[in-house]
Amino acid sequence: MTRRASPWIASTLLVAACGGGSGAPAATDGSGTGTGGGSSGKGPPPAQCGNGVRELGEDCDDGANEDPDDGCTPMCTTPACGDGLVQPSRGEACDDGDEDDGDGCTAACTPTEARRWIVHVSGQTAGQEEVGGVVLDGGGNVIAIGTVWASEPHTDIWVAKYDPAGELLWQVTHDGPATLSRDRGRAVAVDGQGNVYAAGAEVTGGGESRGIWLARISPSGDELWSLVENGAGGTWDDPWAVAATPDDGVLVGGYEDIPAWLGRYDAQGNQLWARTFEGDGGGGVVSALALGPGGELYAGGNLDQQVWVARLGDDGSEQWSDRFDVTTEALDMVGAIAITDSGPVAAGGSNLAWLRAYDPAGTVLRSDLLDDRFGASLPGVATLSGGDLIAVGAAPPTAGGSQATLRRLTPEGAPVWHAAEPGVAGVSWARAVAAGPEGTFAVVGLELPALGDTDLWIALYGP
Repeated sequence: MTRRASPWIASTLLVAACGGGSGAPAATDGSGTGTGGGSSGKGPPPAQCGNGVRELGEDCDDGANEDPDDGCTPMCTTPACGDGLVQPSRGEACDDGDEDDGDGCTAACTPTEARRWIVHVSGQTAGQEEVGGVVLDGGGNVIAIGTVWASEPHTDIWVAKYDPAGELLWQVTHDGPATLSRDRGRAVAVDGQGNVYAAGAEVTGGGESRGIWLARISPSGDELWSLVENGAGGTWDDPWAVAATPDDGVLVGGYEDIPAWLGRYDAQGNQLWARTFEGDGGGGVVSALALGPGGELYAGGNLDQQVWVARLGDDGSEQWSDRFDVTTEALDMVGAIAITDSGPVAAGGSNLAWLRAYDPAGTVLRSDLLDDRFGASLPGVATLSGGDLIAVGAAPPTAGGSQATLRRLTPEGAPVWHAAEPGVAGVSWARAVAAGPEGTFAVVGLELPALGDTDLWIALYGP
């Protein structure tokens, strides 16, 4: 079956031709010339959808208006599930114009995937929890990392594992050596044995001097080892991304003082190599890592206020790289990288939500703006087992706040469905997404239950 792209990306005006006459059969003479009907008769002219006048054969006509969700579609019909147009005001998250329930959008205009469970994590009252990342292991268990408040202004790194039904299996917290330190959980990955790699920023001394904390945790929640990595300056080091390697080691990306930084460690925690990436101004961050099916390494982040995407060799050297601006009005960087059959797809958006697809050689296949409204974000993207993409972020803030957004897209970037996760009080953000077995995926984010208070949420979705 061929899936149709949603017409809210590209709508088509329909010209509805209507014939008529008096309703009596048209008489003809021997030459075939008719009377009382046809184009030479006195019937009404064909309807012109988009002229703002409701004519014969039209349900409505609101002019040259491409909005499919304002009560009248661009085809001059009354909105309805099955018309191939997405109308959120009617409760539709998708509409692919067919009755196939197994292609991402059901005949009821709802996503094939539904939320199976959601967990809300709240620390100290009025504490500002933070969310880092999420991953699923081979058994469908969900592992999340974040930051929880112990006491003002003390925060700890938090790692938790949930089973496929949403039951907590274990949770661990890490408190750095500094008094009243603000340690932060940043990123998480899982190796082929089910061991968890957790990375965070640990306050190592007075003030806000930080080091990169990295730990390997067993499938049952026991810490196997941990280390703290400090750069040459030893003052401002922070991890933003981790990825498990085929030999059960780990890659860690972030920054050390100013330069973007990447390190590789074996399964015992020994550093194999480390390198920095610097633009003309020296500043940057490695904020996303992904490994291709052949072990090829892709990294993304920011260099000199520009988006940076690169393929790296086994020693971290650049094989190709791409740098570009999305907007000059805010910091642009990569939120995540997903691997598709065609190559890597980078996603980001601190103010404009975007996707950029490459082939393995670095050729740009396409660049898409998913939301061109200022204030949109897209920090997470993952590839489902069937090949479609799941992208998460937040819609631009409104008077009522912001809502987490979830989008399913075809590998070519065409929308399948678009949904929101409002949070307990209607204000939330999605921070990361990870795909699991059998079409499942997990999302982590933040919600605002009260002014000045943020909590974590973790949710699992699936068919």
